[in-house]
Amino acid sequence: RHHFGDQPADAIDAGPEFQRRLIARIRELQGAGRTVFLVSSIPVGPEFGDAGPEGGRPFVLQDLPARPEARVPRERIEARLARIRQLLREAAETTGAVWIDPLDSLCDDRGCASAHFKDIGHLRARYVREHLRYLDRTVTGP
Repeated sequence: RHHFGDQPADAIDAGPEFQRRLIARIRELQGAGRTVFLVSSIPVGPEFGDAGPEGGRPFVLQDLPARPEARVPRERIEARLARIRQLLREAAETTGAVWIDPLDSLCDDRGCASAHFKDIGHLRARYVREHLRYLDRTVTGP
């Protein structure tokens, strides 16, 4: 989920004013000598699992049994996330912030694998520990 300050991005108008404020904040951080990373969303949606009781997420501390392998077309995910992805990518291009697109790691030419997810918006802990590397550069550097 995308946040700007203490507000989720989908709770405010993610239009020109949001983008202006985001770019100003990025430049402020860069002015303080920080490297800024803009990380887009992982694939989300009902194709990746259950939402849990009454639409909430199930609270599970251990990995659930693996789901049968299914692929969700990347184009469907990109369309679902198009607005926020465009806003973040443009902000990165404008400011020189580092753009990280999880879809490049989580999807391939066959689509995005549902087996990596424990529910509609969370990756399995084991998959993250053993395979996920796209966030490593936020710690080690671009």
